[in-house]
Amino acid sequence: MMTWVSIKENLIVVGIFTGILFPLRLVFYHYLSSYWLGSFGIVTAITLTILYLSNKGKLGSIGGMIIRRFYKRARGKSGIGAIIFSIFFIYFCSLIIAGCTYADQQATKELINLLSKKSIHDIPTLMQERQTYSIESVIVGLIVMLTPNQLSFVGIKTINELSNGWMLSFFTVDLAEAIEVLGLMFYLRYSGVLKIAR
Repeated sequence: MMTWVSIKENLIVVGIFTGILFPLRLVFYHYLSSYWLGSFGIVTAITLTILYLSNKGKLGSIGGMIIRRFYKRARGKSGIGAIIFSIFFIYFCSLIIAGCTYADQQATKELINLLSKKSIHDIPTLMQERQTYSIESVIVGLIVMLTPNQLSFVGIKTINELSNGWMLSFFTVDLAEAIEVLGLMFYLRYSGVLKIAR
């Protein structure tokens, strides 16, 4: 059962890692290397450095909190859930990147022109489009979007174009991060490197 202290520690640790890692990877992707493998290793290097400093007691009470959270996340039941989620998220990010890369250009142009006729030129105007959908059409739409096919690729590429390429940047960064998180979860779960901090 989660206690208030446990919830608070989780929020602090997630805040620390999100505040450090995501902006760093975005800056690296946009200014140093737009090829996603170029930023690969940042999460691992920073995470292992923080874990090393925490294990050595160099980060004080924050370090102990980080070790406790990582230990529970990696060794506990939630670790398996995190591994499964990481695998699904890697698939999802790969699908987005493939859609942005391999979509039929002509079909994408036609869809963008069709949306332009409806005065949809960017994500905010797309979100303002009000339509009601049945449960069946939502389920079919999700199945189509979550399978690699030209229909989903054209939809993904169109949304990326409406976001001025930000969607591709975001999911490229997330793919590298998800692969590293999955590797770290396996490493921390099975290597015995974590020493529980009291």
